[in-house]
Amino acid sequence: MGVWAFYKGLPQRDLDAIRADVQQPIEEIALSDEPTVQCEIGKAWYRLHEILTQGLTEPTENNIYSNAVAGQYFMWGDNSEWGDDVWWWDCYSGAFNDNKRVQQISQVLNTVDFRSLYQLHIEKYVHNDPYIFEAYDWLAECFEELREFYAKCAELNYAVWASFG
Repeated sequence: MGVWAFYKGLPQRDLDAIRADVQQPIEEIALSDEPTVQCEIGKAWYRLHEILTQGLTEPTENNIYSNAVAGQYFMWGDNSEWGDDVWWWDCYSGAFNDNKRVQQISQVLNTVDFRSLYQLHIEKYVHNDPYIFEAYDWLAECFEELREFYAKCAELNYAVWASFG
């Protein structure tokens, strides 16, 4: 799987402006001059989603761990397509968490014991994957990057735009 995850923290009003004018190229939408915050965890997003949600392979709108990795709402359109037959990495270029959800995600991620979740995930779901044991350091590093990113966005009261490509 070659899909990478990119996250951008931006003021809520900028996210609202982008979502309100989806026909315009983003470069043509009037945005604030406030700086954005960025995070890129590459291909780790998929395994982090499975570990944090304890086995879910599809996004779940009301699961805060799923929201941290995959976003809570589609960037363009409604969430009517959420479900078992949606291959979400192919279906949309982005999802978002509003600034209120970002606050909640940041609080929850700060309580996560990643090592314990990782071990539990391995015990329950991983069979015959020799690379999973080698991947811990990389995944733990990516999780810390994601945790720090959400903490910074929460501090700035920013929304988060998650895109996959």
